[in-house]
Formats: sequence, structure tokens, C-alpha cells
Amino acid sequence: IGINPRTFSASHYCRAAMEGVTLGMNYGLQRLVRLGVRADQIRATGGGSKSRLWRQIMADVFNAEVVTLKVSEGAAYGAALQALWCWRLQKGEKVAIHEITDAFVKLNPAETTQPRP
Repeated sequence: IGINPRTFSASHYCRAAMEGVTLGMNYGLQRLVRLGVRADQIRATGGGSKSRLWRQIMADVFNAEVVTLKVSEGAAYGAALQALWCWRLQKGEKVAIHEITDAFVKLNPAETTQPRP
């Protein structure tokens, strides 16, 4: 099928992997859209969010603005915020999770990526 060292480099395989992962995420997003969820903005976290190319691929595939957070470690940070929320609930505070995230989750506008037309 024409895939050989002369026609494909490591960068081709890396981009194909990024596109494949993003298309897989889009499959899940489209299922949520059919349930009525709107996604006007995608928040990218973790190591992949540091790649300008991957953010552009996501913006184009999702046809939505992609933003990153000032704290890029999404999974660990999210777990810590959930732990804080649970701790405060355990103490008897009536606090909603959005109050925690509103206080601690800050966007990084310098890395906002728009979909290409």
C-alpha cells in the first residue's frame, strides 16, 4: 500500500497516532452530542495539550475552540480537586464541585486554538 521508509517517516506515524486518538475522542463526543450535550469549547490537559499541532488537530476534528489549563496535569489535578470537594463535604460544608473548579481551574488563553475553516 505504499508505506515504506521512503514514503513514511516517524513524524507521519506520530501524526497518524494523534489523528487516530482524536477521532476516537470525537466518536465519544458525538455520542454525547446526540444526548443533548453541547461542546463549544474543548479543554485539553496533560502532555498532549502541550503540542500545538495536536491542539490544532483537536480543534479541526471537534470544530470547537481548544483551550489548555494553566496547570497541565489534568488527571492528578482533577483528582486533587475532587478530594478537596469530598473533604469539604465530609466537614459538613455545602459546596458544589463547580465552586471548587471555579476557584482553582484557570485557563491558559495564550494556548487557545481555533478550528480552521
